[in-house]
Amino acid sequence: MGRKRSTIRGRGLDFSELRDYRPGDDIRNVDWRVTNRMGKPYVRLYCEEKDCSAQLNQDTFLKELCSYSIGDRSPLAV
Repeated sequence: MGRKRSTIRGRGLDFSELRDYRPGDDIRNVDWRVTNRMGKPYVRLYCEEKDCSAQLNQDTFLKELCSYSIGDRSPLAV
């Protein structure tokens, strides 16, 4: 709960895809088993998870209106 998928590629927990190695890729992401099997380097990509902020608002105005007795209108005249 509170998580959303991001289109940004990063070092998250969810595996996304394999692709050919490109110069500048992090060596820690090389999938050595696939590289050995295919004969050229492949890199594992992951989907990054980001926190999603939420805001909860509570309207208490009606509750305050109802807390006064019907005959007492003076607190309402501000």
